[in-house]
Amino acid sequence: MYVFAMLNLGISYNIAEELNFLLLASRVGYNKAAYLFPVYPDEVLPFDEAAKISHIPSSSLCDLSSANSAASQPIVSPLTFFAASNNWALAGSRTKSGKPIIANDTHLVSSMPNSWMMLHLKCPTYDAAGVAVPGVPVINLGTNGSIAWGATMVMADSQDLFIEKLRTVDGNLQYLYKGTWRPAIERNETFHIRNKTPVIMAFYSTVHGPLIDEAMRRIAFDPALLIQPIHMQQSYGISLSWAMEKPDATLAGFYDLAKARSLADARNAMLRITAIYLNLVYGGRSGIAWQVTGSMPIRKKGRGLLPSPGWNGEYDWAGFLSTEKNPHAINPPEGFLATANNRTVPKDHPYTITSSWYGPERRERLYELLPMTHNATVDDTRRMQADVHSLMARKVQDVLFNSGISTGIVSAVHALPDTKEKSKALEALRILHPNSFDAEMTASSAPAAVYAAFLHTFVHATFLDELGPESGTVWEAFLDATISSYGAPDDHLLYRDQSPFYDDIATPAIETKAEIIARSLAGAITLCEKRMGTDRKKWSWGTMHAYRWSHEISKKTSMFNSFLNRGPYSAGGEIHTLNVSGFACGKSFNVAWIPAMRFIVDFGLDEPAYLISVPGQSGNPSSPHYDDMIPYFLAGTNHPLPFSEHAIRAQYDKVLTLRPSDSEF
Repeated sequence: MYVFAMLNLGISYNIAEELNFLLLASRVGYNKAAYLFPVYPDEVLPFDEAAKISHIPSSSLCDLSSANSAASQPIVSPLTFFAASNNWALAGSRTKSGKPIIANDTHLVSSMPNSWMMLHLKCPTYDAAGVAVPGVPVINLGTNGSIAWGATMVMADSQDLFIEKLRTVDGNLQYLYKGTWRPAIERNETFHIRNKTPVIMAFYSTVHGPLIDEAMRRIAFDPALLIQPIHMQQSYGISLSWAMEKPDATLAGFYDLAKARSLADARNAMLRITAIYLNLVYGGRSGIAWQVTGSMPIRKKGRGLLPSPGWNGEYDWAGFLSTEKNPHAINPPEGFLATANNRTVPKDHPYTITSSWYGPERRERLYELLPMTHNATVDDTRRMQADVHSLMARKVQDVLFNSGISTGIVSAVHALPDTKEKSKALEALRILHPNSFDAEMTASSAPAAVYAAFLHTFVHATFLDELGPESGTVWEAFLDATISSYGAPDDHLLYRDQSPFYDDIATPAIETKAEIIARSLAGAITLCEKRMGTDRKKWSWGTMHAYRWSHEISKKTSMFNSFLNRGPYSAGGEIHTLNVSGFACGKSFNVAWIPAMRFIVDFGLDEPAYLISVPGQSGNPSSPHYDDMIPYFLAGTNHPLPFSEHAIRAQYDKVLTLRPSDSEF
């Protein structure tokens, strides 16, 4: 249960966004910080959300000198998912066999070993195969022979942070709520530490939940958490409301899902999955369907994107939405379904699911490919999972060459005062033009490298002057906010022509977006020269961008690196491609998250399932199965996941059987 709860924390993105907002607002103010938290391309910036606590001077809210943001924590955590998964289903009308195909690739940290465990769990009352979380004895994603199911994160906002007004009276902590100072609820916890005296700590809560910053302030040892709460000034605190705290039957729902024999059985099981928020695309021989899981908080006021005042009760939760009202679809007339962490409901949807959707490009790419898909096979599905065509790159090309500011960009390039800088910017424009760059992010592509370098330099040119230095907590908080959902860099580059961040505060002039883009184009060539040399023939995206699998132990000591770690391998793709190779744009080009598993089920086959789990199944570096799935991953191929007893015995020739002794019965 603890592993399951911590997994939920690891995939709870909005808590980190709210913490990051407090840090960023402390630097630039609430209104300006709202520009850094866009909701979606067609939605307004969250100025109303930012104004909820605006009567508190933003510069006095956080103690930036001791702040410790959530910034890089999720990248290094083996329990953390990144919101970059894909799943889709094709109805029999679009497949060669006439039966549905289900596909899923969940994108996790590229860790060694994998966060998933491949498993076929079978007993007289249960028979399912797929992937499981080690320590949680159910198949999370997989097939039972009758149905198959795969997931992406909904990006649901299942937590809210509340700013509390605090005071201490006669040594007792109090908080203000609806005009009355109430005593904080206290409980003691004992931490048993080997070879040391146990540590007893007091934890405090309000009506909204535990005071997380207060806990961090009082902790007597260095914490190792996925998310590090920031330090507030003494008169304020942060309490956390989290849907995970309520009674729940989620694991029973997953258990029942693996036993379902029809779409109706599967949906009934999914409606019991209330503590984790997933787009479950599923299907069987009779059809395909989609169901959103999770119990959504109902807020009295606001959308919960940014921290709320706790003292007036206006933003409290008023219960939870019934899972029956969650978005779903069954056998759509188009003959396909797909999700990719995108906004799956209209912007005026009556219930707040989240304000932290991921960008739309991967979903848009799926909806380019799926309508053209007919007579589909497993091989067609594999090719889609390996697709590295970037719709983001195409949109950037539109901005540069076919938008209202395209002429201004060319003028700004020619106005660059340094001749060499102007020459480099013009070179970048030639390389990024659609005649030279086909938007394919292949590892061998030189234009792909220039495109990625341009994104990097645009982030720096636009935001670093206000949010730097690069080694600071505020910059780390900003970078974290850009990778956890639809972020300010994409929003500014593609859609926002006016923003206070375009002005470089280090110069007396007031810069425009076109001028920032011109600088960034020149900077992209300079960055490529620095990383790959001046010989353009030697430039390639895979030179800058590589897969690496690193064991947690190697992050503490380098003594066993060659034994524990694997890589580097040249990588294609990027954050916005179906074949995701995610990196923290503006920080580095190192691949941080990948499709850690690829799963395909074609119900038209006698043995329908295929699965790889990267880098391998074993956690033992001496085992051949420690890294034997890397070649499949790099080649974009898959591996059979047999289900029948005959196929299992044919594939697995080495069997270890563990039996309890007679004395245990």
